[in-house]
Order: sequence, then C-alpha cells, then structure tokens
Amino acid sequence: MIVACWSGPRNISTALMRSWSSRKDTFVTDEPFYAYYLKTN
Repeated sequence: MIVACWSGPRNISTALMRSWSSRKDTFVTDEPFYAYYLKTN
C-alpha cells in the first residue's frame, strides 16, 4: 500500500513525517521533487 500525504504548516508536516518514520514498516521521504524544482527554476 502506498500512502501520499500533504500537509499545511511546516511544523505539522515535520511532526507527521517523524511519527510515520518511527515505524519499522514504513518508508518516509520528504519533498521528493524539490531538487528537480530547484534545478529547473
């Protein structure tokens, strides 16, 4: 199962990301397209 999650304020997204990454059965990535965005803009 793949779950994608977007959240509003940065502090909420960081807390959400850390809570999911603390689980052994999940993989968390933060802003996977940000480097591409920086390269093209």
